[in-house]
Amino acid sequence: VTHGGTIHAIVRGVLRMEVPADKRQIPNTSLTDIIFDADKNEWRLVSAGLIPHLELTEMILPTRVANPELK
Repeated sequence: VTHGGTIHAIVRGVLRMEVPADKRQIPNTSLTDIIFDADKNEWRLVSAGLIPHLELTEMILPTRVANPELK
């Protein structure tokens, strides 16, 4: 998928990971969706689509890929 410019990412999809309790930015949530936004060339962290963009740190980088889409 291109957006009128450089292809920022070949793999587009949702990366899921477990976040340790003391590192959670979303209370009472153990599974967080981490999405790579190719338009902005940055990672986004969302929960059920209700959480706005949060800055990610190295502490919560993805550890495994679920349902990757190759485009």
